[in-house]
Amino acid sequence: MDQSRSRRQLWIDADPSGLVWTGLDCDDDLAILAAQGLEATGEATVAGLSICAGNAPLLHTWENAKTLQSVAQFHWNLSKGAGWNTMQPAWTSLRLLARCIDEEESSDAAEAIIRAAAALPARSLTVLCLGPPSNLARALRRAPWLAERLEMAVLMGGELTQSRLDLNFMTDREAARVILASSLPTMLVPIQTCAQVAVTPAWLRRLEECPPRAVAHRILPKMWLQTWVMPKLVNRRVKAQTLPGRPTSSGLQSGFIPWDLVALLAASRPHLFSWESWAVELPSCERREPCDGTMRSTLLLHLDTESNASDDPFATFARTSPANAALIPWLRVEEGAVLEQMLELLCSVHGSGPETRLQLGFIPQLSLAALMILAAIVLTARVCVSLCTRLVSRMSPPSSHGASKQDKKD
Repeated sequence: MDQSRSRRQLWIDADPSGLVWTGLDCDDDLAILAAQGLEATGEATVAGLSICAGNAPLLHTWENAKTLQSVAQFHWNLSKGAGWNTMQPAWTSLRLLARCIDEEESSDAAEAIIRAAAALPARSLTVLCLGPPSNLARALRRAPWLAERLEMAVLMGGELTQSRLDLNFMTDREAARVILASSLPTMLVPIQTCAQVAVTPAWLRRLEECPPRAVAHRILPKMWLQTWVMPKLVNRRVKAQTLPGRPTSSGLQSGFIPWDLVALLAASRPHLFSWESWAVELPSCERREPCDGTMRSTLLLHLDTESNASDDPFATFARTSPANAALIPWLRVEEGAVLEQMLELLCSVHGSGPETRLQLGFIPQLSLAALMILAAIVLTARVCVSLCTRLVSRMSPPSSHGASKQDKKD
């Protein structure tokens, strides 16, 4: 490998919720910690971390990020960005919820990305979007020259079988479309690539053996929860979206997909992957966003990086791929080797401070809503019983005792 290109300049854009009980995933938190491990090995420099909504609303992901920063003690530039209100979540429930909460969205994230790109040499900064790519799309709209200034955008998202999209792209299809339509070289780490790796209970037991100061211990409660939830709610659908010759991990039966860890390794350790160029398109909605459309994609060519003097596929992709194309990684090594590297990175990141309690997230609101629903059900039941009792009493014939008294009077 060309050592002059081995240390990658990364900007990470994420929606961490591993320290929130009602957050949908913990993989952002794990990827952030693993990026610290990559800094320690000299493989990457993280120029900054921007936060958006996605796995949880911005008010939860932002607090999650600040807690993680205080525990893991990373000193990256931390900035707040887009929330659900300026995205187009595909689920009506999320759109309604977004209108009921104040996320205090900010343009700081987009401005921070622009400043970082301007401060570094041209084509040296890669933006790694682990959540909805809203902040990067905002930055591109504000500063179109970014497309020629950045080295690459790495988007954890996309789907190659024209089926249902992943959470990130479903939450802000328009942002993904803006990036893909620009001249910025783009790597997609789609559902099918990420599903080649699964975190299982056996792997978590090995993580528990990391040194006591390893920050990843703080996220273990959510990780154990996901090994129970994800096989039931997510993995069945993912297994139905496989491509021929690209099987999913056998660990999906009992584990969860470390989506963002796979994306981080694709951006920082490209020798672990083989590479393809795909033509991709996110069609516009017939009316307006959001809609349930998917992504159209066609394989263009396989990139030969093994015979290339550089182990880095990005330069090869920039030279050989046409417009509207994306770089797609596939595991070249065994899944176990990738999981081993993830474990090594996470165990190497130590923190300090008091024990971290997971944020409640929406649990208080959900509990209150459940109590209100229960009270409404009980009240409705009592009213129904009362009405039925009155109706029955009116329809019942006079009692025999009352009739006998009437006979005696006669």
